[in-house]
Amino acid sequence: MGYYKDDPALAGGPLPPARLITGLPPAGTALGRIARSYNSVGGLIDRLAAQTGVEPMAVLSVWYVESGGAPFTPGKPIMRFENHKFYRYWGQTH
Repeated sequence: MGYYKDDPALAGGPLPPARLITGLPPAGTALGRIARSYNSVGGLIDRLAAQTGVEPMAVLSVWYVESGGAPFTPGKPIMRFENHKFYRYWGQTH
């Protein structure tokens, strides 16, 4: 299996969902950040969920944790550096 980032069905659609979440919770709360993330990338999340059979809320939960709650900004990926993996696969012997 290839990477999801290379799947044209996932990459080709709109980022916002077909139905936005309205009546958003306050921006500084976890629910507010999650709802705003979904409104930004829910279209992608819904396509990924349909393709994998994973519930959209589970996909969104992972997105939220991996981003540290930071908002999605197009062209600026949020990456989490997994220092324990870096150490395991490279650092122990170098």
